[in-house]
Amino acid sequence: MSIVLRAQRFLRRNVRRALHTVREPRARFIYDPRYQVMLSSVPMDIHRSENIAAFLAAEGLVLPTEFFSARAVSLRGLRSVHTDAYLDQLSRAEGLTRVFGFDIAQDQVDTVLMLQRLLVGGTKHAVHGAVRGYRTVVNLGGGLHHARPDSGHGFCAFNDVAIAIKSVRERGYDGRILVVDLDLHDGDGTRICFATDPSVHTFSVHNMALDDQPAIESTSVALGARVDDATYLAAIEQHLPEAFVRFRPRLVIYLAGADPAWDDRLGNWRITEAGMIARDRLVMKTVRSRDPNLPVVVLPAGGYGVNAWRYGARFFGELARGRAVEPPHTEEMTLARMHHLRRVHDPIPKDELAFSEADIFGELPGLSVEHRFLGYYTLHMLELVMERYGIFDRLRGLGFVRPTLDWNLRDPMGHTLRVFGDEHRIELVAEICVRRDRGVIAMCEVIYVEWMLLQNPRKSSERALLPGQRHPGLGLIGEVFGLLVLMCERLQVDGLAFIPAHYHLAALASPLMRMVDPKDEARLRALKRLQKGQSLSELSWALSCGHIHDVASGQVVRWEARPMVMPMSARLRERVSGPAYEADVEKAALMLRRS
Repeated sequence: MSIVLRAQRFLRRNVRRALHTVREPRARFIYDPRYQVMLSSVPMDIHRSENIAAFLAAEGLVLPTEFFSARAVSLRGLRSVHTDAYLDQLSRAEGLTRVFGFDIAQDQVDTVLMLQRLLVGGTKHAVHGAVRGYRTVVNLGGGLHHARPDSGHGFCAFNDVAIAIKSVRERGYDGRILVVDLDLHDGDGTRICFATDPSVHTFSVHNMALDDQPAIESTSVALGARVDDATYLAAIEQHLPEAFVRFRPRLVIYLAGADPAWDDRLGNWRITEAGMIARDRLVMKTVRSRDPNLPVVVLPAGGYGVNAWRYGARFFGELARGRAVEPPHTEEMTLARMHHLRRVHDPIPKDELAFSEADIFGELPGLSVEHRFLGYYTLHMLELVMERYGIFDRLRGLGFVRPTLDWNLRDPMGHTLRVFGDEHRIELVAEICVRRDRGVIAMCEVIYVEWMLLQNPRKSSERALLPGQRHPGLGLIGEVFGLLVLMCERLQVDGLAFIPAHYHLAALASPLMRMVDPKDEARLRALKRLQKGQSLSELSWALSCGHIHDVASGQVVRWEARPMVMPMSARLRERVSGPAYEADVEKAALMLRRS
């Protein structure tokens, strides 16, 4: 990002913050950092709510003081909806395994249950706030709509909507409540919880019905697979206003699931980004056209994959600000989250150009620079980094309960850091070899990544492995990349560089990095255009195996490994970004099209 663009974004955010202080917030937000818990085999991004909260705060849409924390629901609250027999089952690993569809270890039971109770507590807080008069309240977690009184499935152990409604009923609230469930999957659990309650209408538009049990007040619309924008929006517009007119709710709870989106890992619909925000606007327009002051509670519900947060961020930003603000790429948001954690845990003084270990940890006598990773980090410091930035917590969530660090500073290729999943150093889960380098990019010093390995040796691959992989990945590439960027900033080098051995590595890095040579950048962009219609894995394998041929010449097209860099200094940024670089890329692209 250029200096001008950074200045514009800084100015825009501060103007928003200034305006925000003189007006009443359009929406209230419930968020708790404890919503982030890594569960093995769950494809949901654990940073979804954290990314949304960070985006809203960074853009000045919601002030940090305007986020309200959640409190775990009590056992009494759980018992208001769920049977004692079912709750007893959940105290055992096999009970939770049935809910989540994969093995839950006994030592994970309390962690999983506390997370679910916290999400329920957040929804309960939101519903109580709406009943007290707040027009729009958003819980950045929740929407556990598959849980029934005596069972659960689909990652839902407790039904937060049902428990929250029961809670306000106990406080004397008797208004009619409409639950609008636009998660991809049927809101079967909520419908069953209120099957005999005429004061709660459950409205669900989904891909297929999961239960045919009748309910007194219910609208259930199954659209099948491969649904597009037009079909989806038409179904909502046909059925939702009708439910409003007939039922006349006094409170609306909206489950704004992200899993109808085209890029959802578990979804089978084709809803575009434009279609998703149009859906959310349609729901809010339907609500506000009936009564501008009708209270609405919004929950994120389902969404699977690293980009699911962007759909909620776009909608929630509009609720907070009155218009949509486009969220950044997931890679940029991951880096922003890492910067936020650095500001909290490990601030770099703005007026210093050099840093010592004593800045953070005090004097540690007897340590020589030759015994530090990249000439700066001790093993103790690196272990603290892994804890502070949540890397070890993520590994523990994957079942590696005692992650252990080791290093080798004598490899001629660079300094090597290894992370094992156990204290006996048997299960290697991560390895990275880096060095400070002045030869890869002329007249610049970079941290150069010689190689990097992130793998889960315990997990069998559900999808085809990518070229170069022996085991599935850990899902930590964003966090590791973020740590490397922070190291570059800490050490005041010009940038971060590596040579991607396979196409998918360059494609994944491309939102934040550029090929050093404009010709290589033009070629990468051409391949990314070619990728449309096939997966990243498919194209990477096709290039590796020589299955791609140039249309004009008939020659085999293979991936050519060339240096790639994320510039940190102004001098390197000028070389790989800006008008001159882009002009060279365009010239190279033109030559490619002619050849």
